[in-house]
Amino acid sequence: MALKYPKCASAQVDLLAGKDVFPVGCVLKDGKLSPAFNAVDTFHATVKKLVCLRQSNSASGSLAYSSDGKVYRGDNLDATVLTQIETMTASLPFFIEQKSGTSNDLVLLGNTNYVRMRNGGYYKGELASSLRCGTIRCGRLFGIDRSNAYLFKWSGPGGYTDWESGISGAGQAYLEEYGGQSWEIFSLDDELVILREYGITRISAAGDPENFRLDGDTIPIPSFYRKTAALAGDGLYFCADGGLYRYKGGKVSKMEGLVTDDAATPMLSASYGGRYYLAAGISSRLSRRVVYIYDTVDKTYQVVDIPAICLSSDNRSMIGFAADTAYRIQNTGEYSFSCGEFDFGSHSRKLLTSLEADCDEGVEVSISNGRFTRTVTAGGKTRLNMRGVSFSVTVSGSGEVRSLKLNAEVRK
Repeated sequence: MALKYPKCASAQVDLLAGKDVFPVGCVLKDGKLSPAFNAVDTFHATVKKLVCLRQSNSASGSLAYSSDGKVYRGDNLDATVLTQIETMTASLPFFIEQKSGTSNDLVLLGNTNYVRMRNGGYYKGELASSLRCGTIRCGRLFGIDRSNAYLFKWSGPGGYTDWESGISGAGQAYLEEYGGQSWEIFSLDDELVILREYGITRISAAGDPENFRLDGDTIPIPSFYRKTAALAGDGLYFCADGGLYRYKGGKVSKMEGLVTDDAATPMLSASYGGRYYLAAGISSRLSRRVVYIYDTVDKTYQVVDIPAICLSSDNRSMIGFAADTAYRIQNTGEYSFSCGEFDFGSHSRKLLTSLEADCDEGVEVSISNGRFTRTVTAGGKTRLNMRGVSFSVTVSGSGEVRSLKLNAEVRK
């Protein structure tokens, strides 16, 4: 009696086209994988609970701010010693402005007070008008009253210390209640954009204060996550229920992709070099803290695998702060990411026959069937001869990957 062999069919999966591709330390665009941003040059953060850090071009070096409102100075960003110089009472600074030039003028504004650095000296004062958030535009401070989330205020032409009312001086206006409480305010193009609990209110910022006016109705948005808004590249990006959104020119657009699909409990954001950075409470895929990066020019996403609770740029790169360690985020040329799990559309056992790769040198592919893992150097066609029901694949290296496909024989 002749033996009957099970009938099999050839199958192939494109490892770079799967919905489970998770680009950690790399970027996937137009079906090609390239090295991108990762965390390097870690250094110990001697001040716990840092929430912001800014590099200065003067002898005062770096300025750091902790969650208890204290302000510290260091000789440089990677300093191991930071000395406390001031305390922001009532709140952390909601606005930071640094002016270039010989004066090296730097200002921190909080709910009720300010700290100012000029020519290496530090000055502290009380704000005449208490604000919960604010921004400076054309020399004036615009913000939302600390005790009334519907009261919009602006200072006189003298800046944040000038609150003398008048036709061309300080003033205020009440916002409609639709949209909820106001949380953050930004200056974008010819508008002041106020992000609220579930709406965006726009105020025309052209001309003198007497010409300020509400610019149309409040735009409805899903429930807004505080501290996730940042100006980056072509608009104002923020997180709300449902994912990542962009505001530009009176319109709100939902951004499909990694942040919308994976970020759980977004924490805070920052921007640098045309990129939007988001520290998420938890990545749904990795079940731990990560930093997401959205490039507003290339329209690509990537992930940096660090447990950041604070983000800040020093005009060289973005810095991610963990509980007691700081990470510089930059292009390292190294990556390691998961392609997901594949069963070739069948729950039966199958034979992996080969891996086909078009890539630069320095790319390794690890394939696991749940019992053991095999790692091969990618390039051309590599024989595998590996059996299992489903397979998980991880790619690591430093070279560009233009194509990566897995071949198998699957029982019919």
